[in-house]
Amino acid sequence: MGTVDSQARPMLHYRTILYPVDVAAPAGAAQPLAFELGRRAERIRLLYVDSILGSASHVQHARHRLEALGAEAPCPVDVAVTHAMTPSTAILEHAAAPDVDLVVMDTHGRRGLARFVLGSVAREVVRGAPCPVVTARPGAEEAVLPTLAGGAVLVAIDFSEASAEAVRQASDLADALAARVDVLHVPARVNLDGPVAESPPDPGHTVRAARAYRVRAFARAALDGTRHEGADRLGDIWVETGAPADVIVRTATDRASGLVVLGTKGLCGVGRLVEGSIAEAVVAAAPCPVLTVKTPARYAELGVAQPAPLPPPRAPS
Repeated sequence: MGTVDSQARPMLHYRTILYPVDVAAPAGAAQPLAFELGRRAERIRLLYVDSILGSASHVQHARHRLEALGAEAPCPVDVAVTHAMTPSTAILEHAAAPDVDLVVMDTHGRRGLARFVLGSVAREVVRGAPCPVVTARPGAEEAVLPTLAGGAVLVAIDFSEASAEAVRQASDLADALAARVDVLHVPARVNLDGPVAESPPDPGHTVRAARAYRVRAFARAALDGTRHEGADRLGDIWVETGAPADVIVRTATDRASGLVVLGTKGLCGVGRLVEGSIAEAVVAAAPCPVLTVKTPARYAELGVAQPAPLPPPRAPS
């Protein structure tokens, strides 16, 4: 799902989805999502990072496991086995391939990749990947697709350009999966039920209502000029106070969201809403997968300009 000019966003289409796999562990929550999104991809690249410098037989076993997994995929599959002491480095190198539009990965496993928990591998990939990243934590396998396809995508915004890109990409996914886009804003501490400061005060015009109006206007503006204009998938708008990560996770849980989308700034840090440990806390605790996206400018800074996704192949004549 490459980042493209808003005036020419085509239908959701991936060239390559990179799916890092821990061959020593059962399939995690990321697999059903990677394969569902693979229906809109040219290929899935299955990657195993051997961080223990295994024998030739171990590597061959890993390759066979990947090939067996690939046989279940809904699109062509590439298999890659590589050696690296730090799996995040290897994943980022593969994510930098010009044809990779998306990384889908579990946050934990058991061996190999699994030795490096969320605080290292997933965190470094989310921060450094030159493409969007979907992370899924253990225990969400049964909830991934039923709550996403036809359900709701929750976007948390802070009015930054990264948030605008998050709204656009959430809309891409919502269109593909016939879902709606719910939008959440967590402002700094403020009495949301108090009147808006105006003269004379209007007790019926609360801060919460004013913020909700601004949130919807921001989301609509993010979609102006795109193919989403006029095709309104915007659902509920929520404005809540509290610790941002807690509010995001609680809202996703209470509303049975199928996916949380956050805009980040990558290695430079992230916006106030998802700064540092907040993004990690959401990825670690969300009841559903989390998609993190960066701005087009940030992707360019990371060294890979994201080209427009290819159009779907023509039907045979």
